[in-house]
This record gives sequence, C-alpha cells and structure tokens, in this order.
Amino acid sequence: MYVTGRTVQPRTHRLPGTISQTADPVTAAGGTGIAVAVDHADDAQVRSPFARVTEDHGHLDLLVNNVSAVPPDATSPPP
Repeated sequence: MYVTGRTVQPRTHRLPGTISQTADPVTAAGGTGIAVAVDHADDAQVRSPFARVTEDHGHLDLLVNNVSAVPPDATSPPP
C-alpha cells in the first residue's frame, strides 16, 4: 500500500500524523506500507507515485482518494 501526502515530519497542530505513521501499521500487520512524499497541488509530483507503482508492480489495482476540506486553523498550533 502506498500512502501519499505532504507531512513527513511530526508537527504540533490539531491534525497529527505523518505519511509514515499511516504506512507503518500496514507493514506491522504483515503488509507492505510505503510512504511517498507528494504535494497533491503539484501535478508533476502527483504523476511520480503512479510511475513508481508502474515500475514496482506494473499496474495499479486500486486507488482510494480521500480528500477533505480542512479549516485553516486546523493546521495551526493549538492555543
């Protein structure tokens, strides 16, 4: 399983977690979790993981796109 996103270092804000913290439990459970840093606002970066999946496995079996609107204050440090 490939996990993509921008957060690679833990930060102090209301939405904790990193892409590695999402991928690691997959590996711990016997699968393969692969964290790939991607800024989804950059089309070139978005193409990169697809090229990697194609190189590693030849094709993509399933894509789950989880997007949400996050209020600006949700990513700022807590008061």
